[in-house]
Amino acid sequence: LAEPSAIRALHPSGTRRAALIVVADDEPAAKLRLASPIVDWLCGDDRLPEPLASCARISSADGAPAVHLPAAVTTAVDEVASWLADDPRAIAAFVGPRGVGRRAAAHRLARALGRALIDAPLDKLLELEKKDRGKQLVPQLLTQARLRGALVYLGEIDSLWSDGKDPDPIVMRALADHPAPFAIGAIGRGGANLPFGRPVHAVRMPRVDLEDRERAWMLAVSDAALAAELGGRYVIGPGAIAEVAAEAAAHAASRKAQLDRNALEDAVARRLSIRLGAFGTLITRKARFDEMVLPDDVVETLHDMIAMVRERSQILERWGYARHLGLTRGVSGLFSGEPGTGKTMAASVVASELGLELMRIDLSAIVSKYVGETEKNLGRVFDQAQDAHAMLLFDEADSLFGKRTEVKTAQDRYANLEVNYLLQRMETFDGVSVLTSNLEGSIDNALLRRLNFRIRFPEPEAEERVLLWQKLLPPETGLHAQVDFLALANKFEMTGGYIKNAVVRAAVIAARDGRVMTPDDLWSGAHHEYAEMGKVMPTETRAP
Repeated sequence: LAEPSAIRALHPSGTRRAALIVVADDEPAAKLRLASPIVDWLCGDDRLPEPLASCARISSADGAPAVHLPAAVTTAVDEVASWLADDPRAIAAFVGPRGVGRRAAAHRLARALGRALIDAPLDKLLELEKKDRGKQLVPQLLTQARLRGALVYLGEIDSLWSDGKDPDPIVMRALADHPAPFAIGAIGRGGANLPFGRPVHAVRMPRVDLEDRERAWMLAVSDAALAAELGGRYVIGPGAIAEVAAEAAAHAASRKAQLDRNALEDAVARRLSIRLGAFGTLITRKARFDEMVLPDDVVETLHDMIAMVRERSQILERWGYARHLGLTRGVSGLFSGEPGTGKTMAASVVASELGLELMRIDLSAIVSKYVGETEKNLGRVFDQAQDAHAMLLFDEADSLFGKRTEVKTAQDRYANLEVNYLLQRMETFDGVSVLTSNLEGSIDNALLRRLNFRIRFPEPEAEERVLLWQKLLPPETGLHAQVDFLALANKFEMTGGYIKNAVVRAAVIAARDGRVMTPDDLWSGAHHEYAEMGKVMPTETRAP
């Protein structure tokens, strides 16, 4: 006799996980027919049915992409292949950050097992299921793999737990009951468990070192000098390198151009886009060194910071500082000084010189009144920035990185926990981060010790204020020859931010009166800004 579950599957409301049969629900007796994808396959059509075909790919055992994997990973994959060959209940788990080559490792595993590979990102499958609740795509995918004797690779398995809810029981049951080995890919952040009731063989895939990055680029571009340059500049994995090179080659071919450094760097930039939602905003204006007016020692320190980022592969990996001193690739700095002294602009200059996206973090969106939410939000910021190689800017950082206090209340305890978490993440963050503060003394001492650079931005002297007035006044006004900038600088002791406001105020005064700007407008704008700073002058000043 058939099992009760098989009999229940014949009922119109029954569950048919394998999606082999369809039961008509408008007949007095059950009428069965084979599902259309099954009929198509029996007729020789080896394509995956829609909507599976929109996000899943089939590759033959010999169709693996050309991706360089470190020797330790290939050895581990071959060991897992021997275990899966002997145990049909086993699962291979490739755990590592995005772009490290998890899919390439799954291809190698399928080739070792002599099977084709069906590669499908689980997050996209679940999104498609949400659009049409009637489709059970994961069970259908597993059925298609059984028909072909293929190995299934489900990437982004972490998405099963991404919304904090229990996973779909139909998906979990299908994965638990699949009568053959399969492979999954996980980021591994937070340690997602795998309650499938099956043995799991994990292959840890950490970020690759400089030598393996250079080999991956060499395999992709066949240019040793370019491979060495790109390997030192971008800390992305071999999987990401192969995808970037393929995208750049396709883009160059569409324009009938050569695959060169610019095409590759553009493709890397498109891949390393950052998505922080309400937690941060992208600063699009990239300032230049010649736009800033700063003391020579500050400019020299900024150049040192840029050099540390550019040459960290040489310093940390080739010269052995990472191994010898336990240093990470992260570069961090504190820019302190009075408002308007150029701290944020200097961060923009550093990002521009390094070719990085600069993200200003909104601390009001980060901090939450709920226990643990602030740390969770910060974790997302650092994880996204690390994957995207973005530079983080924490403006007014003393509000979040303030000194820890003696624990007298529960609020003190949780505030200290937030600072402790920040210290931990700052040490492990591989990217570039800049903190700005008007009050350096309020920053926690443990954080100050961990920072690579602490740059004090002084208030400008009279000669520097002259340069600021000249640089901030647009040449289109045609006033530079008519204005006594030295008199302005001596009369109004303002930082660059306030001088910028004064220049804008002068333009507003002229536009309000419907005329071109005059030197008197600059003096009026400076007087108004000076008054709003609290430094009121006895009478409104005019141009001499």
